Formats: sequence, structure tokens, C-alpha cells
Amino acid sequence: MIRREEVRHQADALLDELTALRRELHRHPELSNHEGHTSAILRKQLEAMALELRTGVAVTGIVAVLRGCAPGKTLALRADMDGLPIQEKKQSAYRSVVPGVMHACGHDFHMTAVLGAAKVLSSLRERIRGNVKFIFQPSEEKVSGAKRMIQADVLKHPDVSSIIGFHAFPLLPTGMVGIKYGVMMASANRFSIHLYGKPGHAAKPHLSVDTISIAAMVIQAIHFIVSSRIDPIHPAVVSIGMIRGGSTENVICDHVELRGSIRATSNAIRDLIIEKIEKKVRGITEGMDGQYRLTVEEGSPPLDNHAEMTRLVEISAQEILGTDRVQRLSEPSMGGEDFSCYIEKVPGTYFRIGTGNPAKDTCHYLHSDLFDVDEAALPEAVKVLSWSAIRYLNDNDVGESGR
Repeated sequence: MIRREEVRHQADALLDELTALRRELHRHPELSNHEGHTSAILRKQLEAMALELRTGVAVTGIVAVLRGCAPGKTLALRADMDGLPIQEKKQSAYRSVVPGVMHACGHDFHMTAVLGAAKVLSSLRERIRGNVKFIFQPSEEKVSGAKRMIQADVLKHPDVSSIIGFHAFPLLPTGMVGIKYGVMMASANRFSIHLYGKPGHAAKPHLSVDTISIAAMVIQAIHFIVSSRIDPIHPAVVSIGMIRGGSTENVICDHVELRGSIRATSNAIRDLIIEKIEKKVRGITEGMDGQYRLTVEEGSPPLDNHAEMTRLVEISAQEILGTDRVQRLSEPSMGGEDFSCYIEKVPGTYFRIGTGNPAKDTCHYLHSDLFDVDEAALPEAVKVLSWSAIRYLNDNDVGESGR
């Protein structure tokens, strides 16, 4: 039997070690699909635990398997690895040393917490039934890493029964756990529109096809889709974040590029938005004697948490941290997360762990150049991950002491 107090004690004892590891990862962030140094740090840590290792998965990913004392289910714990192309502005002893790159989304925290859970669970392996698979995934920010990891069979050998993921969250107080039943995050698809016209002199616009004018109408029409064509009870967002075109003020522009994102809480609404964008762009460009090319990237589906796994993590967090440290989230986020690709394949859930502490200046939102985490949340994340794994694999063979 494994008791909660054992898990709490081990996780708390790891604080200094995990803090040092997280800071090392934070100092050396790497962009999507280039996480070579990060992978080397993780590999060194995992090798010390005598786990079954598979490296170079989807280029830089790692899968580590802990086999328990008896056959049983296999639970996967997933962490993402990549940083962002952001210049860090916060001055700290562990700030990024890589120009223009930082861990602005907490992936250094995620990797460290999963490694911490691996340490705790490895020490208990003689009392764990089944297996724990630790998945370290590259390229989450490009919304491509999960699919490539799945294609590389990370959910097989042994076959994963269920999976858990999580995210550091600065809008929750340090150590608070946020649980969401059902859809937690939106689908995320990037799109680009190239508009083609005919160049000419600004004094003779009737002899040209002005793609800047076409772009203005396309932007208005696209923004009109969600407000007028989508049922308002279904959250959806279409944002255009980039427009590029023209070279000087007295030449009619013959090529404009638009780039944006589509977010929805159901695949059906996402597909409807894509259909409407195509229809609007085609009608406007053809009506203005122009041409277009629309490209929509595959992206990630909505993150729809499985009820049974969500309940497991909720109960586990309440038991290991206390009921006052767990709250249910009522609204989905329109942010995207490719963890959703895993839970399309196997049952799973995704939760938030609070890292916000005004006294430590860790309340800046994700992707901010001032983003940071309160490292006191590291043992709390380790406790939730470890106890959820033990509860899942050992069913009711867990102890009540230390509540």
C-alpha cells in the first residue's frame, strides 16, 4: 500500500533539486523542433532513474517507461519542451541566455514537474501495478509535435490506457489546481490568404486590380462571420494577426498576404468557419477581378476532457493537496493545445496548476516577455501527477493517512 504522506514528503524534499533543474532549462530555451540541448538534459536525468528510454522521437522527443511490480494498465504523463521566439525582459539570475528565445509558456516547469513525478514514482515502483509512460514532446507551440509523436507510436509499446497533461497557469494562485469537465480549450488552426491583382499607377486605379482594397473587404467579411453566421452559444474566434502588401505610396499593390487563426470549441463549428472564409474570399476577389489562394493548416482539435479521467485527477488533487486547493473551471479557453490529439486516441484529461504569486512577480500571462512561474508550485504539481498515477494504477490500494 502507498500512502499519501509518502508522496507528499518525497515531493516536498525535491523542491531545491527541481528548482535548480527548472532554472537550467529556463536559461537554455530552444525553439520548436530544435530542442536538442533540452533533450540531452532530460535524458541525463531519466537515465539516473533506470527507466526504459527511447530518444530521438519525432526528432528531439523522449519517451521513458517505468514498469511496476505487476502487470496492469499504462498511464502516460506528458510534458512539452519548446520555447518561444520572445526576448525575455524580466531580470533574474536564471533569465534566458539565448537571444530572442525564452520559456514564456511554462514548458520548463512542465518538464521539471514530470521529471519530479518520475523520481517519486520510480522510488515506489515495487508497489505500483502496471506502467507509467513519461512523454516529453517537442514542438507544442507549432501545434505539430503531438501528432508526430503519435505517428512515432508513443501511445504503443506498451499501449497507453489513459493520459494526463497539465499547464502552469499564472491566473491561479500558486498550488491551486483548476479542473475542467468537457471542452477545456479550443481548436487551433492557422490560415493564410494570398490575394493577387494587377499593379499600376496610383493615378490610374481603373487600369489596375488593387489587392489592398480587396484585402480591406476580405478582412471585414471574415470578422463578420463569427458575429453573423455562427450560433452565439458556440464560442469561436477568427483573428487576423498579419497583413503584408505594397511597396510604396504611388503604386497600386498587386499582392497582399493575410495570416490569422481560427479557434472553435467544436470541430463542426471550425469546419463551418473555414467553409465561410473560403466563400467570402472567393466572392470578393472574383467580384473585384482578382485571384486568391487560401491555405488552412490542419492544427489541433478542441481539447475535450474525458469525464472519468477528469474526476480521477480532481479526487487525487483534493486528497493530496486538500479540497480547498481544487476548483472547477466553468468556461473553456479559446487558446489551443495539441494535447487534444492524444485524447482523441485514448481517454485523458488536462488540468491547470496555479503559479501566480504577486510577491514574486509571477502573474504575467502566458507568452509575455515578463512571464515567470512561482517555483513553489513544483512540488504541488509533482504531488498531483504522482498521486493521480498511483490512484489510477493501484485502484483502491492507497492509504488514507496524512490527509
